[in-house]
Amino acid sequence: MVKKISALIVLLIFGYLLWNISHYKNDLVNFWGSINFLLVTLFALPIYLFNILAWHATTRVLNFKIDLLTDAQIWMYSNISRFLPGGIFQYPSRIFLLTKQKVSHLKSLMAILLELLFSLGVGGIFSLSILTIISQDEALSKFQIPLLILLLFFVPLSFGNRQLINIFSKVLKKLKRPEYQALESLNLPTSRLFLLALAFSSTFIFPGLTLFALSNLDITKLPTVLGMYAFSWMVGYLSIFAPGGFGVMEAVLAFLLSFYMPLPTATLLAIIFRVVLLSSEALSFLGLYILARLKD
Repeated sequence: MVKKISALIVLLIFGYLLWNISHYKNDLVNFWGSINFLLVTLFALPIYLFNILAWHATTRVLNFKIDLLTDAQIWMYSNISRFLPGGIFQYPSRIFLLTKQKVSHLKSLMAILLELLFSLGVGGIFSLSILTIISQDEALSKFQIPLLILLLFFVPLSFGNRQLINIFSKVLKKLKRPEYQALESLNLPTSRLFLLALAFSSTFIFPGLTLFALSNLDITKLPTVLGMYAFSWMVGYLSIFAPGGFGVMEAVLAFLLSFYMPLPTATLLAIIFRVVLLSSEALSFLGLYILARLKD
């Protein structure tokens, strides 16, 4: 039942987006012709490489004895399962793959929690760039307070905020969940937290640059576009009814971009952006598969 509802919601969102596109074909053809696909390709190709490197940095910080290629396989193979309804299956599968490398369940969970903290935290910081333009744009000013409240919840996570971690661990402890042990032992030096923040920043910069290259907006809008991507990613990530954030991320992106271009153009851009991301992931998966076969 949940799968059917999830699929229906995603289909409705995409149906609306496609309906919106169909009414402005001529304008959209002109927009398509203006895209610099070479620049888009240069920014899009390394997207998942940097995701893998961020995951590898996480395991290295926690002193896992896992090489880069194995870490790449663990991250990439488990990440594909995010397309299943619920969007959480990537984490149990990642724990399973880590245990195959003789990593304990507790340490595996610690790595995943650290990845979540930095993904959401760094994403929150990048999303704050939206507020730069919102505070100066009367049409967008009404969204400033709700966005600020939401983002202020995520930003402390990127710095390994000890108080916030303690709150989460106490809640889990009261619920008699063993995971609280992983949170309580998550105490890393500031220098390592800073390096992880840089690593996870790259996971937002390159998709954001890809979106910017597609948008043809003025260079002054680059910080805003980076923030748009980060915010739409977070909303899609937290929408557990949409596998991989499908439909939700595109709808949020189209809405935010529509303040700088016609809504049909923004909708097309958001859908093309999703296709580019999927293509980049498919090429990364293929390249990783070939490397693994050559190693064997």
